[in-house]
Amino acid sequence: MLDKIKVNLSYHVYNTILQDMVRFEFFKANGDVNRNEFLNCIIYNFYQSKLKKREQLKEELTRNAVLTDISNKNKELMINSAIKIMDDFYNEDTSYRYHNHYFMIYPNKQTEDFFNDIYQNEIKNYVSISAFIRRLLNEYASLPQYLRENVAKRQEVIKLHTAIVGKNVAYFNVSNHEHKIAPFNLVRNREETYGYLIGIDLNSKKLKPVSIKLSKIYNVTISKENFKFTKEQHEEMLKIISSGVEFASGDIIKVKIKLTDAGVRMVEFKSHNRPNIVHLTDDIYEVSCTLSNFMNYFISFGKEIKVLDNEDIKNRLRKFYSLALDNLD
Repeated sequence: MLDKIKVNLSYHVYNTILQDMVRFEFFKANGDVNRNEFLNCIIYNFYQSKLKKREQLKEELTRNAVLTDISNKNKELMINSAIKIMDDFYNEDTSYRYHNHYFMIYPNKQTEDFFNDIYQNEIKNYVSISAFIRRLLNEYASLPQYLRENVAKRQEVIKLHTAIVGKNVAYFNVSNHEHKIAPFNLVRNREETYGYLIGIDLNSKKLKPVSIKLSKIYNVTISKENFKFTKEQHEEMLKIISSGVEFASGDIIKVKIKLTDAGVRMVEFKSHNRPNIVHLTDDIYEVSCTLSNFMNYFISFGKEIKVLDNEDIKNRLRKFYSLALDNLD
């Protein structure tokens, strides 16, 4: 029985995991970061994902080995050698890294058998369980952020994919509120940092489109209810995805703006969350996006932008800048 495991890590891996705990919202009821739950979750999920890849590789090698004129014993040796090479490649741990940070991991009720199985079946005489887990975490930290999120939310992703393929209604919790969604797809935002579920909110009378950050979704249940998207709804989903799934909530607005030369240069180089911007004439442009996208992107432009035809946005910008000015007094 393993009571606790100390895993020494490099600064990069340690800091990546520490930030992911907050990014993917692993918190206790009192608001503290739940380190142990997150570590148990990603180690278990990532290892299960590796086992699945290993089985897929074994099946593919076995299928091709049938065609070779060698004994079954040699075929098995060949397949096991190939799998070992894959494991050694992914688990490579360089000796020159400074492992001067560490996490203490305490197996919980859901993972204690899993950790014991690793100890019994995976650990070689020359490798400790701490070193084995460090190698898993090194590989985890090398992934892009959206793939790390998929690891942390693996169980939810599997269920949501099942609902999407089967056109089933899904129930889940977001901040202790239950949602009833007809899921359309799991999509990354344009910066490929976070995943979003996009679909139809079946609790809304108007069946509004909605996008929900994957990291906020918990306790997914697949219903036997089915939902078939109409042609119009399907086209609307695709339009939202192309415009940026992170700004799916809200109607699309069109706003005419005037930009200074500095503002034009800002648009050219400020690519994060950039909305659809069309050059009309001279220094006049038309922006097409949701209200939240417009405010998120243009709030930092200051004197380099002038809104020409939308009083609501003008008032929002005035309020934002005036409140900032008041705080300087």
